[in-house]
Amino acid sequence: MKEALDLVASKMQETIKDYGKDSVSIYGSRQWTIPDGYVASKLFKGCNGTNNVEANARLCMATAVTGFLTSFGIDEPMGCYEDIDYADTFVLWGNNMAEMHPVLFSRLLDQRQKRGVKIIDFATRTTRTSMAADKSIIFTP
Repeated sequence: MKEALDLVASKMQETIKDYGKDSVSIYGSRQWTIPDGYVASKLFKGCNGTNNVEANARLCMATAVTGFLTSFGIDEPMGCYEDIDYADTFVLWGNNMAEMHPVLFSRLLDQRQKRGVKIIDFATRTTRTSMAADKSIIFTP
């Protein structure tokens, strides 16, 4: 781990020296906590002097909004969170809801415990969602 961090640090220093402070950037996770984002911003803006910090939310949501607009004519998914309280089966396709949307996934698990709803997961790899699902179908790309 130390070797990997040292390599990244040396390459960043070399790149900044050769091409300037704006030649580096950080592309983080939309799942960053507030402290994670704060530290990343301080490191890149304060230490490296660049404003090139992206938490993924913009790019992630850009594709989602495009899909919603072209599919449904609005820039948000259909339905509402309350629908979780009434559905009998949840089909999850290509997302790891247990890790990417833990609050909503806990609502699904709560409904399974209360009402016995079924969770079916379609994915390309085994995840925490797959392991928690009643039926997991793993596709081989």
